[in-house]
Amino acid sequence: MMTETTRYTFRELRMEDLSSWLETRARCFPLDAPMDEECFHKLYTSNPAGGRILVAAEGEEIVASYAAQPMRVRVGEELRSFSHVVDSMVHPEHRRGLKNPGLFVRTAQTFFERYQDMDAVHYGWPVERALKVGRRFLEYRVLREELALVREIGEETEEPALEVVELDSLGPEVLALWERCAHKWEASAVRDADFLRWRFMEHPQRSYSVLACKEADGALAGLCVVGLDELHSKGARALADWLVPLESNEVAISLVRAAVARAKASGGERLVASLPPWSDDFKVFQELSWRVQSTPYSLCARSFERRIDLDLLGRGWWLTFADGDLA
Repeated sequence: MMTETTRYTFRELRMEDLSSWLETRARCFPLDAPMDEECFHKLYTSNPAGGRILVAAEGEEIVASYAAQPMRVRVGEELRSFSHVVDSMVHPEHRRGLKNPGLFVRTAQTFFERYQDMDAVHYGWPVERALKVGRRFLEYRVLREELALVREIGEETEEPALEVVELDSLGPEVLALWERCAHKWEASAVRDADFLRWRFMEHPQRSYSVLACKEADGALAGLCVVGLDELHSKGARALADWLVPLESNEVAISLVRAAVARAKASGGERLVASLPPWSDDFKVFQELSWRVQSTPYSLCARSFERRIDLDLLGRGWWLTFADGDLA
């Protein structure tokens, strides 16, 4: 009798597999924006932290894939690799039900075996079906049900008290700002110029505006990123990242006002942020008239290091839209 092990070949993606991988992705995610080879390379092979794609092949056809985008994450005083799981899929003709999940689980297990010595944590925001399978078979842990912060954009917008500029180039000042912010978090992906360029400025499918307040010496006093495309519903725009030292209240107010104005200029009717609900920043946004709203998303993770406490991450891991692919 043919099993998953004998029917399929499990291995890392090869460049000669790419056209088949893209065809299967289009079958699995028909509502997503189309992806071509150039887009694939910008999202995966251009990631400054590397890439992870494990596939199941039947002959020359790629019929399943478990993929992730690594992030350099500082946990305490140590750097670790965390990988955001994305574009995990099984061709519709090769799927089974929850009671016998088959190829999806086998591909994921092979992915874990291949990369668990390279990554401390795998995480993501899976769709409901993948979440059920992951919790039952793959040791996914739900760290929290995600909340959103929403700011309606009215007819009139307030002017920032401080000067806010749109950045078209990035340098070492980004990392310096992240260092000022990150000391108050248990864990955070490193925000430096390479990461922000890859994640936002050079994104092949979406447009963003990187806004900043500067000190007199040119150092960054605070930074935020505004998504200029629709965020899951008409008129919604994403506040995709936020780096503001907690003591800089005037900077926070000015950046929020500038972000609202930029979102409005792109046709936005509301601005949506994703900040950890345990954070002081979450409270600051509520004080600035952002309302809290439930979402259908659950943050899930699996740890491959005993020293990485998922409960502690749930209470101290700084995550925004920048750390995923929802916006």
